[in-house]
Amino acid sequence: RQVEVAARSGHVLLNGADNAPLLILDRVEDGRIAQLSSDLIWLWDRGYDGGGPQADLLRRLAHWLMKEPELEENALEIIAEQEEGGAKIHIRRRMLDQAFVSSSLSQNLLMTRPDGTGQEIILETQDEGWTGAQIKVNRPGLYKFSDGRLNRAVLIGAANSPEMDEIITSENKARGPVRQSGGTVLWLEDHHPAPIIRHIPANSSFSGYGWIGLRQNQDFTVSGLLIQNLIHDGLALLFLAALLLFGWWREGQHSK
Repeated sequence: RQVEVAARSGHVLLNGADNAPLLILDRVEDGRIAQLSSDLIWLWDRGYDGGGPQADLLRRLAHWLMKEPELEENALEIIAEQEEGGAKIHIRRRMLDQAFVSSSLSQNLLMTRPDGTGQEIILETQDEGWTGAQIKVNRPGLYKFSDGRLNRAVLIGAANSPEMDEIITSENKARGPVRQSGGTVLWLEDHHPAPIIRHIPANSSFSGYGWIGLRQNQDFTVSGLLIQNLIHDGLALLFLAALLLFGWWREGQHSK
């Protein structure tokens, strides 16, 4: 049983009786919509007239509506394979949008290395509508790929840098240098408000209750002394004389 419909938009993936649309998919702004013009697809599961892949069709249809990347009609896959001395990057792209395929943007891929330099990657035709390429890289970091519409990135090397291996706050690694320098470690959670900072002589204690000290090494050398007037002596005398004359004039005005 099939409902008679007319496709006003979208893509007709399956046709039914009299070549009428049976399964229609479309994108609406940021969402997606699917229409199956029959309520008897369960007969496939019962083996009616040979049966069919009812479960696979409905499962993939639901996953496409939820934007599962593997079911995208326009897909760009970037997979990194670690090797000795570097890595090999496998690139695969599937593009079913004919308007985009025929444009100059889709012919090649732009790879941006971790240092910001770019390289154009030529994609070769593969099976089942895929194009792809393989490249070798030896510099760790984030590699970005773009064809003008789709953007992907892959990380080469360790995901966590050494300073991120242990992120729990501890004084263990700093305890040795702190003791050798005569310092101390205070935790902010034990001192509210924050400890007071004091400047102390080199031979004094560097900590106390609620305060820590910064050593005054007095390690400086005076290499020269320069004294320079802000204004010339003659100009200073003229300014002073003008100021006296102005005061005398004002005083005379008040006397009248």
